Amino acid sequence: MPWPLGLAVHTWFVTRYDGHIDRYEVWATLGKFSGNTVVKNAIAPEAGFRSSFLDNPTNPKKVGVAKKVWSSEGHATAVSEHLFRLIHQSEITYPFTKKYRMWPGPNSNTYVDWILRQVPEVTYRLPWNAFGKNYKE
Repeated sequence: MPWPLGLAVHTWFVTRYDGHIDRYEVWATLGKFSGNTVVKNAIAPEAGFRSSFLDNPTNPKKVGVAKKVWSSEGHATAVSEHLFRLIHQSEITYPFTKKYRMWPGPNSNTYVDWILRQVPEVTYRLPWNAFGKNYKE
């Protein structure tokens, strides 16, 4: 994350199916908004995070680097297919599509945690510095 949030992490999903790659994440929006906080393919899957909340979402400056921390690579399984469907439907099904709050959430980490917890077979949990991961309304 950009300064002064350098201790925190911003998480997102990258999916790949039949050669097509998509990036799904939640972005902050300042002030009132009518759009969706879940954004798809706003920046390249391997890009870091936009440098500030004031950046233009369609052409943000980028900071940091992406780091893969968990993967469900290989042949499709029931678990990976379930996860894939959840991610690709999340623009509609995520319960906080029109709400963002840096602390205590809901934020980008709330989004990733919400999806992961819907698939009991996925045992990976976000790190301690994924603030907002345990947000419950």
